[in-house]
Amino acid sequence: ESSMISNTMLQNFMQRFNVEGGSQLPIFIFMGDYRQLPPVEETKEKFSEGVVSATIFANPDKYVELTQVMRSKDKELHRVYDSVGQQITQQRNQILNGQTPDKFDWKKYDDVTSKSTGNILITQERQVDQVIEDYTKQLVEQDNPYHIFWTHYNKLNHQRTQVLFNKIRNTYFKKLGVTDVKPGVMVNDYVQYTQSLPLPTLNGKYGDINVSSGELKPGSRYKVKDLRKEAVNVSDISDTLLDYFGGVTMNMDKIYLVNRTDKLRYTMLFEKGAITAGTYNKETKSIPVTIRTSEGVSLTKDVAYRDFFSLKSYVASARKGIDGIFEPSYIGSTHTVQGASIKTIIVGDYNIRQNQGSVDMRDIGSSLYTALTRSAGKLVIIKPN
Repeated sequence: ESSMISNTMLQNFMQRFNVEGGSQLPIFIFMGDYRQLPPVEETKEKFSEGVVSATIFANPDKYVELTQVMRSKDKELHRVYDSVGQQITQQRNQILNGQTPDKFDWKKYDDVTSKSTGNILITQERQVDQVIEDYTKQLVEQDNPYHIFWTHYNKLNHQRTQVLFNKIRNTYFKKLGVTDVKPGVMVNDYVQYTQSLPLPTLNGKYGDINVSSGELKPGSRYKVKDLRKEAVNVSDISDTLLDYFGGVTMNMDKIYLVNRTDKLRYTMLFEKGAITAGTYNKETKSIPVTIRTSEGVSLTKDVAYRDFFSLKSYVASARKGIDGIFEPSYIGSTHTVQGASIKTIIVGDYNIRQNQGSVDMRDIGSSLYTALTRSAGKLVIIKPN
């Protein structure tokens, strides 16, 4: 999603190409929707678009508009999307023409969301507890992490979000018969993978189920099927570790996850600090890597830079451990769902409005637009009382 690309991310692209030593830069083709939110680090009190949206999309010679609707064919849903998105488009055109942009008009949106329709449920803030009951019931009845999700403006660490998060998660586990709900990742939790690098998943078996390999993508959501702690031979983890350290064993957390296609995946995560890396040595073109075996012995080897890339995600994960890599995910800011497609999305409209006055209205409009357009089937909109 090109609207999410930050200056830092673009600089990292270029640095990678410089490191690889290529003589010719590739052609970049960015795809995205400038009406969505910009990168987190570029959102201050004053709205600022991401680097791609602010440059390429401002030059008609540099882009082509894609008009075919792919996520949903529901006309009522698109009336809601357009009531917000068309205003953002108009504001953008006014800015490009040197005009003062119109203020966001809530009435245009409220007029098309005044009552429930076939795939749109309109409710109010005073009915939040009932929404939580219905939401957690659906979480219990199925395993797909993209079946339903709740999003609003405030981040997970905000007090408003924390109150809702704890109520949702506790209600969900109570329905499962679990009363001792811990802060860290638990079996049956819905979680989000929080790291910036993909994490490989492995081939294996879970009972009679064959589990195939793949990768966990940054920001992706899963349901935890099982958690296990085991001493694992590095030959089952990485060919690179095996080549450099031999067949030693290391303590690992095994986590089994259900993905968006209802398939089971599993990966093994090192205990916190079990694998670390030093600084790049220009002379040897290598990086010192230290591992801690299950017996508590520390071993260090110089790993060739070309081989280190396969270990980079492991080093990153060992800095945090399982509870720093995955976090329980039941409600999130609109930034956290950007680029996602979710069957039923619960939109905390009232919460988005609560933040008016503290941030730029363009940010509020883009937050609402991003939240609404994540739906691939149904919308639940919680309006102010």
